[in-house]
Amino acid sequence: MIRPVRIAVVALALAFIASVLGAGSARGAGPRRIGVIVPRDGADAAETRIGLESGLAAAGQSPELVLRAVGPGETDTAAALAEMRVEKVDLIVAVGDAAGAQVRDSAREIPVVFAATDASLAAELRVGGNACVVAGLGSGAALADVRRLLPGVKRVGVVVPAGAAALAKELRGEADVTVAESAGATPEARAAAAVAKLVPGADAVWLPQSVPDADAAAIAKAMEGRGVPLVGSRRAHLDAGCALVLRSDPRDLGSLAAVLARDVLGGADPGKLAVRSAKRRLVEVNVPAARLLAFRPPLTLLAWADTVIRPRTVLR
Repeated sequence: MIRPVRIAVVALALAFIASVLGAGSARGAGPRRIGVIVPRDGADAAETRIGLESGLAAAGQSPELVLRAVGPGETDTAAALAEMRVEKVDLIVAVGDAAGAQVRDSAREIPVVFAATDASLAAELRVGGNACVVAGLGSGAALADVRRLLPGVKRVGVVVPAGAAALAKELRGEADVTVAESAGATPEARAAAAVAKLVPGADAVWLPQSVPDADAAAIAKAMEGRGVPLVGSRRAHLDAGCALVLRSDPRDLGSLAAVLARDVLGGADPGKLAVRSAKRRLVEVNVPAARLLAFRPPLTLLAWADTVIRPRTVLR
């Protein structure tokens, strides 16, 4: 017959083992720290972060976010990744312009979720099997929206930065599209070369997400008075002089990134998770910029727009 004292000791030992295993399971099941890398000058980064936090909260998770803002060079990103290793983050979320090959290649030991607004980068960012991607508005959907929002537009000219081979290849498969790969030492030189190829001939000119803000401003200046609508893909393009911007809702990107983060931290293989595509789009119109381009936005476009920038009223 087993003595009561021995039974009590065994029970306590089993309870202790169960508590240790349970604590370890809890630590493994839920995220404790998520590193978030955002572009320093990205106007949408704050909104994407809000979407990420809201998505995690909706899933019953409230991890500590280790936020690092980086510039366009490689030095800032390398420093941010080094700090996140020290901070021992469980996962990295890279947003927008910060979602690049450097993060993919330098963080092999940490799973990555890319909230990338440039859909053409999705396949490249997944190389290596350590990352999953939320993609923004694809080129086909963007071109279809341009034609839907601007009645009468058939041929669309597209400016593609030098080196964006995947996007250029993708666009050449689209009907009624003229591609101008920008090349030159300055934004003004690149703008002049692109506009000379696209105008006249194009009913509208679209700038993908990968076109830098300075180039967008130079293109807008070169297209003044030509009567051709200039369509951008990021909030900064609207400020640079585009008459219209079509972009993925950054909060939608963030909430979808939260879904992937939850899956990865729950044990899913990031390399096997399907690319998620943000569905909600924002339509924004800059009426003063449209006037400089000698383009009159149709009333239907103004009615559909989420944001309309109007001329300032001067009080006399």
